[in-house]
Amino acid sequence: MNRSGFHSFWELPVKRSYYLRRIFSGYGTILTSIILFFFVLSCNPKNPSSSDTSLVNGFLYAMFNSYNPKPFLQNMGRNIIPPLYSDLNSKAQDLVTKATALSTCNAGTLSNVQASWLANISAVKKVELYRFGPSNTYYPLFDAWPGEATKTVSPESPPSNGDMDDLDASPGFSGTAAAYIGTLDKDAKGLPAIEYVIYVKPASYGASALSCSDMSANRYQLLLALVNDYAANVAALAAAWAPNGTAPYGEQLATAGNGSTVFPNSAGALNTIFASAIRELSTMKDGKLEAPAGLAQGGNGSVINLSLSESRFSGNSIQNLRDNLSSFKTFYLGGGGIGFSDYVTFYSPTLDTQAKAQISLLESTLNSFNSISAGNMAAIKQAVTQLNTLLTILNTQLAAIVGSGVVSGHTGDGD
Repeated sequence: MNRSGFHSFWELPVKRSYYLRRIFSGYGTILTSIILFFFVLSCNPKNPSSSDTSLVNGFLYAMFNSYNPKPFLQNMGRNIIPPLYSDLNSKAQDLVTKATALSTCNAGTLSNVQASWLANISAVKKVELYRFGPSNTYYPLFDAWPGEATKTVSPESPPSNGDMDDLDASPGFSGTAAAYIGTLDKDAKGLPAIEYVIYVKPASYGASALSCSDMSANRYQLLLALVNDYAANVAALAAAWAPNGTAPYGEQLATAGNGSTVFPNSAGALNTIFASAIRELSTMKDGKLEAPAGLAQGGNGSVINLSLSESRFSGNSIQNLRDNLSSFKTFYLGGGGIGFSDYVTFYSPTLDTQAKAQISLLESTLNSFNSISAGNMAAIKQAVTQLNTLLTILNTQLAAIVGSGVVSGHTGDGD
């Protein structure tokens, strides 16, 4: 007891217990969490860095701010993604029609099937970003390229020389050809294989262009088997996303946290689509630019390897990148609705402005060249830098602010 006759706080066991319980309950828990957080932070070295500041910001934002992603998810699940798959399905059916017409091969019918293939690869590159859900099953069956080209061990650009040999060995009867491709690896099927069959002279491994004299009965039946297999897989995937389907996957996104059986909370759905977008940017940078341009693993571009290019037989590699970026741009800006930009702006308007600027710069750069070559190396390096900056903004700086982890850019769907 002190001289005034009053007990101090620490001398009153009952009151002390009461007040301690108050501190560690209700709002006291929040205060205690903050105190503990800064206590842990104070254990760091006495030279505060920008990462420390980001850590503080991330903790405070996560504690006191909460973005509602439902309008964004509804826009993606109902307005953006399903129409892309519907458009792809229509184009796949057109490819079947154009391929069938090659029973009479001439300059016109060959040009028509090649034009249809180009329309299909454009549509596929626009859905490439959304490789999750049912796409995990079907997408690799008609476009194995992203998974194969970004493997950490022995990456390749399908079809490989071995795949081409297998395709050239196809028997000539329709039923036999269909059964034969069923024995092939997915690398020897889908749009990359179809590209080979309609653009490349057999056994030339891409050195010579196809002419109608090369479209034998065997090759024609092989083509029909490939395009029908491709169209069937596209149709199955489009049906999984169709708004009027039996279980439209877009509604799983749109109702995340509010009835969705796939996404019990909206944060999980947001993380899924964001991770897919980051993976797409990484694939564009690592697989579609750095690897064929000789810039991977510290390369300076002096050793170009076009065999690693996507759509190398049709010369469509850079257009594929433009289509990838077009799809990402719609994801980010929302295509007239709520885009991912809304989420970034909520936490950091500055980062949103920077991200939009990088998208515009990258768009301009990709439009400035048409092939991977030594003469275009400066523009290629610029595009790589811009993609890397965009990834840093979204996957490092934004992650630090909102207190989330960095997303891996690996696809994980290669063999």
